[in-house]
Amino acid sequence: MTLKEIRQALEHALLHQGEMHRELYEYELEEHVDYWKASMRRDRDEFLFVVDVRMNEGTHRPNAALLLLEPSGAISINELARDRLEALWGAAYGPNMQTLIPSFAQQLKEGVLPVHGVQSLQRWRARSKNVRRNRWH
Repeated sequence: MTLKEIRQALEHALLHQGEMHRELYEYELEEHVDYWKASMRRDRDEFLFVVDVRMNEGTHRPNAALLLLEPSGAISINELARDRLEALWGAAYGPNMQTLIPSFAQQLKEGVLPVHGVQSLQRWRARSKNVRRNRWH
């Protein structure tokens, strides 16, 4: 797939309520859930999401999948994940996705699954206050 095709598939799935495919989740994402849960806990993310786009060999159309993990252990897949992510981000969902989709498309083009852990600015600031800073004199 070209970078443009990947970007368009992501935009359709994430910004225009496009259909997503459970089979892609099961084939590409499901086996990594435990690893990503551990990563989310280690990084103290508020939630973590992963997207994928692949060309369907039968239909020759792109298929998309979305996985959302929350600290409660909740796992949301595809359209339910998109709806939950929209609820978590509120009005920021569209602008955030418009910002992230180009880098997600580039990562997918390079064969890398885009994994995005999210922390609110408030939580990030609280964590950064507890980090010792080196002071050079």
